[in-house]
Amino acid sequence: LYGAASVEAVDASEQALAMLRENARRNGVGERISTVCDNVFDLVRREAQEGRQYGLVICDPPAFAKSRKALAGAYRGYKELNLRSMKLVAPGGFLVTCSCSQFLTPELFHKMLREAAADCGRPVRLLELLMQSRDHPAIVTAEQALYLKGCILQVLWWRARRCCSSTGRWAWGNPPSAGCCWRRWRAVFSWMGTGAGRC
Repeated sequence: LYGAASVEAVDASEQALAMLRENARRNGVGERISTVCDNVFDLVRREAQEGRQYGLVICDPPAFAKSRKALAGAYRGYKELNLRSMKLVAPGGFLVTCSCSQFLTPELFHKMLREAAADCGRPVRLLELLMQSRDHPAIVTAEQALYLKGCILQVLWWRARRCCSSTGRWAWGNPPSAGCCWRRWRAVFSWMGTGAGRC
């Protein structure tokens, strides 16, 4: 488990989870793995609302776009799932996200992740690009040949620093909402408690 104290595995198939539990038992790590049989879209939405966070989230869904006609809907699904997954990552933690949809090209995949990161409202860093290995080569002239793709991302945290108009003092607070009455503020990217800003 690469040092993980505990792992929560989620799948919509109880049969798949039963196989996972048996495999974990045979490898001597069964006590550290729990399983949840649920629709992952419902689960990530619920856990994000509850404020749950993890040091590492692995998002590896089945192919959403099995035809070109399904691409638009699949794109929205991938973005929603990755946006919610980013919110489940603890500050400084990691998201490993993958796709095996041939119609979602690497360019579209990366575009989707940029949009999800922007909507998440937290700085996201790309650490590594993933692709199919050398034993599964891709034809250069085939647009959809690189259908196995992924990214290792680090999701940081940001804090909004505000200057009170009445006292002139600095204060740390939550990010401003659309109806925020703060007269002046600066969003400060902050990781490990560092950050600077001015009013």
